[in-house]
Amino acid sequence: MKKEVTQVNGPKLAIGQQWQLDIRLKQPNGLMNPGGFDYEKWLFQNRIAATGYVREGYKINTAEHSFSVIDFLRNLRQKLSDKLDNSLSDYPYKGLIKALSIGYRYDMKPEQWQLFLQTGTNHLIAISGLHIGLISSLIWLLVNLLWKINSHLNMRIPAYYAASIAALLAAVVYAALAGFSIPTQRALTMLLVVFIALMLKREIAPAYVLSSALLMVLIIDPLSPLSLGFWLSFSAVAIIIFLLSSRLSINTERLSKLFQLGKIQLAIFIGLLPLMMLLFHQFSLISPLANLIAVPLMSLIIVPMTLLASALLFIIEPLGILLFEMLKWPIDTLFWYLEQMSLFPVNYYYLSEISLLSIMLVFIACFWLLMPTGWPARWSGLILLLPAFMLSAAEESAEIPAGEVAIDVLDVGQGLSVVLRTRHHSLLYDTGDKFSPQFNMADMVSIPFLRIKGIDQIDKLVISHSDRDHAGSFAELQKLSIKQILSGEAQKIKNKYQQYFSKGASSYINDVLVEQCHQGQQWQWDGVKFEILSPLQSLSTITKAKPKANNQSCVILVTTISNQKILLTGDIEKTVEKQLLRNYPELKANILLVPHHGSKTSSSNAFLDKIRPEIALFSYGYRNRFHHPANRVVQRYKKRKIKLYTTSNGAIEMRRDSDNYSWLIVQYRIKNRRFWHRKPEYL
Repeated sequence: MKKEVTQVNGPKLAIGQQWQLDIRLKQPNGLMNPGGFDYEKWLFQNRIAATGYVREGYKINTAEHSFSVIDFLRNLRQKLSDKLDNSLSDYPYKGLIKALSIGYRYDMKPEQWQLFLQTGTNHLIAISGLHIGLISSLIWLLVNLLWKINSHLNMRIPAYYAASIAALLAAVVYAALAGFSIPTQRALTMLLVVFIALMLKREIAPAYVLSSALLMVLIIDPLSPLSLGFWLSFSAVAIIIFLLSSRLSINTERLSKLFQLGKIQLAIFIGLLPLMMLLFHQFSLISPLANLIAVPLMSLIIVPMTLLASALLFIIEPLGILLFEMLKWPIDTLFWYLEQMSLFPVNYYYLSEISLLSIMLVFIACFWLLMPTGWPARWSGLILLLPAFMLSAAEESAEIPAGEVAIDVLDVGQGLSVVLRTRHHSLLYDTGDKFSPQFNMADMVSIPFLRIKGIDQIDKLVISHSDRDHAGSFAELQKLSIKQILSGEAQKIKNKYQQYFSKGASSYINDVLVEQCHQGQQWQWDGVKFEILSPLQSLSTITKAKPKANNQSCVILVTTISNQKILLTGDIEKTVEKQLLRNYPELKANILLVPHHGSKTSSSNAFLDKIRPEIALFSYGYRNRFHHPANRVVQRYKKRKIKLYTTSNGAIEMRRDSDNYSWLIVQYRIKNRRFWHRKPEYL
C-alpha cells in the first residue's frame, strides 16, 4: 500500500483517518481520594494502557484501504455526527440529539447535563436497554402489521417471524450507533433470546433471559463488572422482573397505566437504593417523581422523533429539519418539568461513610419493602433504613479528640488542597486547579471528599494566593455553604471572580466577605489554635510595590491542645522563609506542608534547621512538567531524617491516636491499591 504523509495544521479528526504521531506517554495515573472517581480503573476497563500528549502529528493519506463491517459502522456514526453538526449548528438541543442518536454525550451543554444529574434522570441520556427495547418493539409491531396485509408473504414467512428479524436488525443498528456500550450489549442479548423464543414459539422465563444476557456480556467483555453501569443496568432489569412477576402481580383493570409506571419507578428507586448508597454515597430524592414523566416523554416521543428526523436528514433534509423544529416542543416540556423538580428544597441526599453493617441492613430493608402485598410487616423495612440515614458528621467528628485536628492533604495533581477538621469545625486550605468547565478539582475531589465526611459547610475557606493550582476551583466551591473567606491575595481573587460577587457589593461572594489574610489574625476552634504568620501586611497598608504572588501566600500555624504544631506554607519561597524566622525566632512545627510543592526556590537549609519538622507533606502531580519536587530539596529532608509523605500516593489522611496521641497516617493509594492501579511512588 502506498502512503503519502502530509502535515496538517489545525486538523479535524474523523473516524477512518490514519495518523502518524510523535507522542509522549506515561503509565496510567489518576487522582486517589476518598469519595473520588477511580480514573485508573476506568482506563483499565477500557483497555487504555498509557496516557500522554501529542507533540506533533501527520495525517497519512492512504491510496486504498480494506473494508470491514466495523469500519462501515464507524463511518456511519461519523457521517451522522457531521450531518447533525452541519444541519443543527444553532439548535439548542444538538448535544442531546447526538447523545440519543449516536451515544455521543460530550456536546451536551453543562447546565443541561447538570439538570439530568440533579433529578436522577441522567440514565435517559445513554442509549440503553430502555431505548433499544422501545425501538425494536415499535419496528416489530409495524412490520408485523404490514406483513399481514400481504397474504402471499404471510403464507411463505409468518408475520411474527419476519417482524422478529426486522426488530432484531433495528436493535443491532441502533446499538451499533451507540458504539455497543454495556447497556446496549445487555439489551441486544436479551432481545436475541426473546425473539429466538418467539420464532421457535417457546416460552422462556424472564430470569433465564436476564441470566443469558449477563453471561453473554461477561463473555464479550470480562472486564464489564468494573463498570458501575453494569451493576445498575442489570439490577434495574432484575427489579422490574421481580416487580412484574406473579409475586408482585399488578391488576391492570384496577390500576391506571400512570400508577403502574409510578409503582415501577418507585420499586426501581427502592431496589437501587443500596447500590447508590454503596457506590455513590448519594441518591436523588425526587428521582421517582422526575422519571414518572421523563421516561414516557423521552421513550415514546423524543427518542423515536430523534431517530426519524436524523434518518430524514439523509433522505429529505428539509423534512428532517422541520421534524427537529417540532421536536423542540416535547424537549422544552421535558426541561421545564425537570427544572421544576430541581427547585425542590432538598433534591439530593448525600451520605457520609457508612459501615458494612449499615449497608447490609439497607439491602435487607429494601428487599423487605419490595415484597408483595400481604407480606407480613413490610413497613418494618423502613426501620432497618434508619441506621444508615441517621449517620451524620457527628459520628465522623466524634473520632476527632477534643483539642486535636484531623489533616487531609487531598490528591489534586499538580496543586494543593488541604482539609483541616476539629471536632465541630472545618477549614479548607486552597482548592486545586481547574482545567475546563467540565473538569475542576472542586467537583472531582474537594466536594466529594467533604460530603463523604458528612461536611456540607466550610467554616473557613483560605485561598493561600491567586495562582491557578491553588485557587483555580474557587468558583465551583460556591456550591457549598462557606461562612468566611480569607486570601493572601484577596484583591486578585475579587478581580478574577467578579461575576460571583453579590450585586452592588464588590467585596462579597454569595454574601460572604472576602478578607485579606495578614499577620496577627488568629482564632480557636474546639481548643485548637489557628494563627496567621504571613503575609506581613494587611491589604490596607500595601503600597505600590507588588510582591511576588508566591510570597503573598497565607501561612497558617495550627497548634493543638497536645502542643502539636502544623505549618501550612502555600508557595512561599526563601525570602518569606527568612522573614518568618526573623519574626518568629521560636517557630517550630511537628508537621510541615512543604513550601511550593518542593521547588528548589523553597525549603532552605536554615528554614528546615529552625523548624525541625518530624513529618513533611509533599503535594504535587505525578511526573509533573515542573519536575517537583526538586531532588536536592528531597535530599535536604532525608538528611534530617524527616518522614516524607506525598500526594503522588493519593490523599494523605492524618489522625491522632486517642490512646498514645501519636499520628496515624494513611496514604490512600497504598491502602486502597488494586491490581489496576500503578505502583506507589516513594521519595
